[in-house]
Amino acid sequence: CVSASADQLRKQQAAHTRKTALAEQIETARQLLLRATQAVEAQQAEIDRRMEERKSLHPEELTQSAAMLNHRKTELCRLQEQTAALEKRQEEAALLHKEAEELAQTVAAERVTLDTATAARRQAQEAADKARGLYATMSASMDEVLVSLRHRLVTDGADTCPLCGQRIEALHLHTDFQHLLTPLETNRQQAETRLKAAEAAFQQAHSRYHQQAGTLAGKRTQLT
Repeated sequence: CVSASADQLRKQQAAHTRKTALAEQIETARQLLLRATQAVEAQQAEIDRRMEERKSLHPEELTQSAAMLNHRKTELCRLQEQTAALEKRQEEAALLHKEAEELAQTVAAERVTLDTATAARRQAQEAADKARGLYATMSASMDEVLVSLRHRLVTDGADTCPLCGQRIEALHLHTDFQHLLTPLETNRQQAETRLKAAEAAFQQAHSRYHQQAGTLAGKRTQLT
């Protein structure tokens, strides 16, 4: 009888254990179902919220806003390109202005050189003309007629030369005039040489000045 009671007790305990385990499994399943239900409800609520937001956004307005945004973006790119081009032109203009200023100083210096060369050529021309005239006058006095005239002037005691109108300080014979022509010829040749050098310097200065002035005019045209 005692053995039967113990066996029955064990059976009751085993049944209770199974019942408790089953209850725990049921509760776990209930919690999982609850969480899953809550998750589904939350997802549905998010879907409903987004649907409402989408309705309130007005798709046609979104399309217009997107088009305006693209237009503004295009305009911004265009303005950026124009700004970059203007900055480049400004840099080029500043460089041209600097080059023009430097060239203007060069042109001014070349102008001074040209003026100096012009004055030197004029002086050399005057000196050469004077040397030529003096030599020509003295050479002409070698003519036989003038030699005879000088003899007559000596005889008559004249004090003014009929050729040049100058006062006669001394009358030279033919051999004396030949001796006098040598330094005059040398002086004439030297004057011709100086004139050629002055002419070459003038032409060089003239060419440099006009070349630089033309370049300066071109740069100033680019600046306008």
